[in-house]
Amino acid sequence: MSEYLWNTKKAILFSYLASRLEIWAYEKGYLLTRGWAKRTQTIQKEIYGEMRPTLHEWCRAQDYTLFIINSEGRYVWIKDGNHPAWKKIADKAEELGLKSGRKWDDINHVELG
Repeated sequence: MSEYLWNTKKAILFSYLASRLEIWAYEKGYLLTRGWAKRTQTIQKEIYGEMRPTLHEWCRAQDYTLFIINSEGRYVWIKDGNHPAWKKIADKAEELGLKSGRKWDDINHVELG
């Protein structure tokens, strides 16, 4: 199997698993919006000043923004990576077979290796 086909199959599986994570989060009252999904080496260089390998390049990684609705019905952006909701989302991602970025201090990141 070619590397391209292998990566395409992994990208499809990643999309499925990420969608399951997003639905689960929504049902728990966590509102996830998608950030980076496809990121090229050129963009990586602009962000980090160097080329870094990334699964974003193969559509096998996703960064999220998390919102919750407070008691007044307002959307609140949860930026704090130590918020309990992020831990629950990371736990669920790993339960689904995804890798959470919490191990390298990137709590809003999930990927399929």
